[in-house]
This record gives sequence, structure tokens and C-alpha cells, in this order.
Amino acid sequence: MSEPTPRNRLLVKLFFTMLYISAFTFGGGFVIITFMKRKFVDELHWIDEQEMLDLTALAQSSPGAIAVNAAILVGWRVAGFLGMIVAVIATILPPLCILSVISFFYAAFATNLYVALVLKGM
Repeated sequence: MSEPTPRNRLLVKLFFTMLYISAFTFGGGFVIITFMKRKFVDELHWIDEQEMLDLTALAQSSPGAIAVNAAILVGWRVAGFLGMIVAVIATILPPLCILSVISFFYAAFATNLYVALVLKGM
């Protein structure tokens, strides 16, 4: 079996980093941007701080979710087209799985009196 190339290792690291950030970050796109800055600028040194600020401004000014826009830009900057694809998939995978599980159990939640009261209170 052959040794993985540096590019493949980079793509795998990018995927799992974005997956982790997306899965364990709550609070919206700007919170994800902060964690992306901490990881990609401060820890991995893949992007410098000024470039991260520029990417954040572009992500914010583009239509769509800022987290996905930032994943597109960071993925493109770090590893080109494949990096962009990998980063976007890793970013949307956790919310997609969570929503799939919730929708699967929606009927049970919708008929539960306590859940209905909590949702009504919200």
C-alpha cells in the first residue's frame, strides 16, 4: 500500500478540522469564523491573520450562510478546488445529520405534550 501524498494528508486534515468546527460550534456563522481563525491562523498557520479578515469580509458580503461561504473561501485558499469541496462537505455534514435525525423523530416530538409546551413557550 502506498504512502498518502502530502496533498491527500492536507485534504484529510482540512476535512476533519472543518467537520470538528462545524459539529461542535453553536451560535451561528460568526462563531464558526472565530474558531476557523483560531485553527487555521493561530494553530495550523495555513492562513495569515489579514487574509483571514479579508476572507471573512468576502464571506459576509456574499449571499448565503456565512459558515459555508467561509468554508468555500478557506478551502479554496488552503487546497484549491478539491479543498473547497472538502471544506464545504465537512461544514454541511453535521447539520445535515442532526436535522435528519430530528426529522426522523419529528412525529414523536410533535405529539409529546411537554415538547409542545416548550415550543409554544419559545
